[in-house]
Amino acid sequence: MTQRTFFTKIFKPRTVVGLQVTGTTLTLVKVVNTLKGPEIAEIRSRTLAGQEDSVEQLRALFDRPVLKYDMLVTSIPSCLGSFRRIPVPFQKRRKLDKIIKYQLEPYIPSPIEDVLVDYLPAGSDGNAVAVGLDKETLKGHLALLRSAGLEPDMVVLDEAAIFSLYEAAFRDHDMEQDPIAIIHFGEGFVGIQVASKDAVKFVRILPGSGDIISAIGDTFNIYALQEESRPPHRLFFVGTYPAEDEFAKKIERVTGIRVKAWVPWKKLKNRSQDFSRSNPARFAVALGAALSPSTAPSRPFNFRKDEFSIESVVELKRKMGTVLVLLLFLGGMLTFHLYQKEHMQTQRYREVKKQARSVFLSTFPGTARIVKGQELVQMRQKMAEERARLAWIKNVDQEDTVLQVLKAITKQMAQFPDLYLENFSLDGSEVEIEGNAMSFETVDKLKEAFQGSNMFTSVKLTGAKTTRQERKVKFQMKLVKK
Repeated sequence: MTQRTFFTKIFKPRTVVGLQVTGTTLTLVKVVNTLKGPEIAEIRSRTLAGQEDSVEQLRALFDRPVLKYDMLVTSIPSCLGSFRRIPVPFQKRRKLDKIIKYQLEPYIPSPIEDVLVDYLPAGSDGNAVAVGLDKETLKGHLALLRSAGLEPDMVVLDEAAIFSLYEAAFRDHDMEQDPIAIIHFGEGFVGIQVASKDAVKFVRILPGSGDIISAIGDTFNIYALQEESRPPHRLFFVGTYPAEDEFAKKIERVTGIRVKAWVPWKKLKNRSQDFSRSNPARFAVALGAALSPSTAPSRPFNFRKDEFSIESVVELKRKMGTVLVLLLFLGGMLTFHLYQKEHMQTQRYREVKKQARSVFLSTFPGTARIVKGQELVQMRQKMAEERARLAWIKNVDQEDTVLQVLKAITKQMAQFPDLYLENFSLDGSEVEIEGNAMSFETVDKLKEAFQGSNMFTSVKLTGAKTTRQERKVKFQMKLVKK
């Protein structure tokens, strides 16, 4: 996950409700956006007895029980809009946003001032699918919702919602490179769109009556004239399509494309048991509408974008204020954390100094004065002095060590039980020993024994005298080690 994707997921709305309003039904899907992706949380639907029943059923849909959400996205049937594929050479999206309305003007019969214009996600081939909606249609839609106490944040058309569902299903599918066709069987119309991974190539709306199969075949022939090099490799059904196998086979014969019923909701985590038990295909548009803000967060399709352009600035300031408060809060938490960490480190440092002083005194109890703050330095000096004093045992694991010399001396002295060794020193290759013997004869024999040893090259008796009190011979010898 990139840093941009992470922050996009953090700041997008947590819960989004997608609502599809038709002449006979109301369908609703609630989606929860998490860091792992969108999850289907709840579905609801109502059947309308007539236009006068719409307001009451809308209230019941949201109030029984009360439905809580952060954002509401509603969808208008695609047959009420005008879809045109027009050539628009552009390099940046901002330019396309400014000129798309005037590029569509020659293709519609109504004055452009009476039409709301948006466009479906465009690729890099210099073409865009522009969508026009009469302003009176939007006003009627909003008036119906406001009568029920609802205020949608976004208003889309069914085909835009279907493409959002397509993006959500294939958002991580790198193999989905070639365009696919989606046939949406709506209420009183059939919507056909050809989409690639990130763009809509072609859209056509057909009436729901008449020879549908021939009209679908003609539609794909028109697309083939425009896009000869990249025909769709799959064709998906979604919506209230005929369930007969023969119908799908007829579509395959007239289009030459393999047909498959589309179940994109299986790509999403589902918390709602009702969704799985019901006919999920009839909730496709509502689900796509709920996914619209998360699948295209940088520029979602929305017929209310011009209406909310001023309010969006206010909303942006409010969000910036919220972000500023959060940053101040995080700064305060960070400052407190650093202060607490510094306090704990100070306490730990004092405890370590106290322990170091205690170890110093227990190791070198004869130390007259310990300099405050220099305990470790002073201890290192004392340890260096002790190492220098005891350097004679540093090679204890090598040949001709002190232990080996002591072993050789002990071996020779073991022959004389009346000998006693009092002092021993080793300086390089010179060995000096002092001891007591019962007689001078014993001392002479010890000297001869050392001279016969392979350990020493020379043996010299440096002193021998009789002690008056103990009546023993105290001797000193100097030996040179090989």
